[in-house]
Amino acid sequence: MTVLAAPTQKKVVLLFDRVGAYAIDVLRGIRRFADTAGNWSCVGAPPVALAGRVLRHDPPDGVIAGFLNRAGGAALAHTRIPVVDTYNWFTGFGFPRVLADDVAVGREAAAHLLERGIRRFAVVGALQWPWAQLRAKGFTEHLREQGYACETLAMPEHPGKHGSWSSISWSASDESLRAWVARQERPMGLFGVNDHWALRLTDACSLTGIRVPEDALIIGVDNDTLLCELARPPMSSVRIDAERIGYEAAALLSRMMAGDAPPKQAVLVPPRGVVVRRSTEFMAIDDADVVEALRLIRSAATRGLSVDHVLAAIPASRRTLERRFRKLVGRGMQAEIRRVRLEHAKTLLRDTDLQMPAVAKKSGFSGPERMAKFFRLVEGRTPREYRNQHRVMR
Repeated sequence: MTVLAAPTQKKVVLLFDRVGAYAIDVLRGIRRFADTAGNWSCVGAPPVALAGRVLRHDPPDGVIAGFLNRAGGAALAHTRIPVVDTYNWFTGFGFPRVLADDVAVGREAAAHLLERGIRRFAVVGALQWPWAQLRAKGFTEHLREQGYACETLAMPEHPGKHGSWSSISWSASDESLRAWVARQERPMGLFGVNDHWALRLTDACSLTGIRVPEDALIIGVDNDTLLCELARPPMSSVRIDAERIGYEAAALLSRMMAGDAPPKQAVLVPPRGVVVRRSTEFMAIDDADVVEALRLIRSAATRGLSVDHVLAAIPASRRTLERRFRKLVGRGMQAEIRRVRLEHAKTLLRDTDLQMPAVAKKSGFSGPERMAKFFRLVEGRTPREYRNQHRVMR
């Protein structure tokens, strides 16, 4: 009987400057890949100031990193150790990267605020960072395509020597943020480039007497549960697929350690939709009938609701309600019903193992063929292709 040799053990160092909610989910994805690989030994890294010297003295087979500080990238830039970066704070080191699709993140936030009837917008945050610039770009581009302008407020943010943040700059920027918020015309939709900035926007509104969400709808990014639920009211947030980023980063590093050349462009992972909380649970539409039609559609579209059902519940003629609905929402009632069904189907495709007939039924489509036809029309791909592209590999 031939006994197969055990695969060669691979030592992989995980070098993260700061372990917050995003990094924790990235690490979960790395662990998932390591469990399937069977021959990875993952170890934490020393402080970034010492990383270069320590890693050169006892080099690992590979590194997965999240650099908040140029010192981290510089520590590894001149080694021959395979490195995959999962943050988008700095460029120029030439490491292969697996990142959130930040342009898509910004577009997701803009679409969510538009659905709430908001017509005045601003994006706020530390826009010196590449990831923040891309989120702002996606946000403003999506609004421009829909015919709306967007104000951009770039705020200072200065990392210290080892990734800490200056309390002086934060207190000064909070004061200017409050003054800026107080000057804005309301109602408005505010996009904080991450949950930290969305929380600061929420605080600024509270301290200046601006009601959230009645006067200002606020959305962040990362779905950091602690930050989102600390806010008053709790904040809506675009959910980054950080676990998939970690898994894909580990898969890429595995190929690199086997001798494969890395891709020249960053691998981009799309977001997983918006986690809706109280900060955006408001319809900025001054028409009670249209608001009621939207409420009915969004609560019952997946349960067989039709335009006739909406008309039966609202004392207005079909022509009048359709005209008012289209003017204020930007699309007709049937289009809104289909949009809600599609978004529910996308959630089920990402987050469950349900077969296509079950996804179609739970989303309100008459069958999987009908769902697939509409999916291809709107998304340019089949439901199965969408599932494969958006879920963490199991």
